[in-house]
Amino acid sequence: MYKFLLIFFILTFSASSYSNPLQRFSYESIASSKMLAAKLGNSEWIYTWRGRDYKLRFNDDGSIGLLNSWTGVNWYVTGNREVVLEAEGSKMLLNFNANISAFYTRDWDGEKSVGRVLLK
Repeated sequence: MYKFLLIFFILTFSASSYSNPLQRFSYESIASSKMLAAKLGNSEWIYTWRGRDYKLRFNDDGSIGLLNSWTGVNWYVTGNREVVLEAEGSKMLLNFNANISAFYTRDWDGEKSVGRVLLK
């Protein structure tokens, strides 16, 4: 009986719209994510953690630059205003405001932290 249910759920899931990414994600959300990635590419930011400011850059290649302690950290867009930073299996979610000029997060250690774009 359990095998039958397992096979039934697997077949149902694989035939569902969830298995097709073009049906799971709207074209608008994909376009918004691409626009965010383009806007962040090579932009410089001030990251405030524990009362101190640190300069970082979202490199076009998906890495983080300028902040030496974040060497090996990569970034990728997960939503129209969300970016995940990933390093050695740990992840940190950045939530951006509507005009992509600031973000809030919880640092790797759980501390609330913020960032703001560095205007040139």
